[in-house]
Amino acid sequence: MNEKQIGTAGEYLACFNAMKNGHYAYMTTSGCEYDICVEVNDIIYKVQVKSSTYSRSKNNKSLSFTIARRNKVVSKYNVDIFALVDIKAEKVAWFWSKDLGSHRKSVKKKDFKNYNINNL
Repeated sequence: MNEKQIGTAGEYLACFNAMKNGHYAYMTTSGCEYDICVEVNDIIYKVQVKSSTYSRSKNNKSLSFTIARRNKVVSKYNVDIFALVDIKAEKVAWFWSKDLGSHRKSVKKKDFKNYNINNL
């Protein structure tokens, strides 16, 4: 898959993951500052999806995600939630944007289960 296909697959996986966990989710139009919307407890949240197939760790136990869009850091005011997607394992880790302070976030593959959308 090329980079665009990986990103689109991640958006679909994030929507599926949200719906599988009992939430409404839908993709936004191209060019929007966020990728999907998810309704949690009757509140609609703007979600930026980041997909990865690349491990920065030498032992291949974690994935690294760049918290930026088109080389600009995504403002916590434009996005409520980040969905970090492991494409190969088809898993999603959900984080409040206010909790991601850096330009990069690493998530251990074994820890994806700890970042369920229902734990936000």
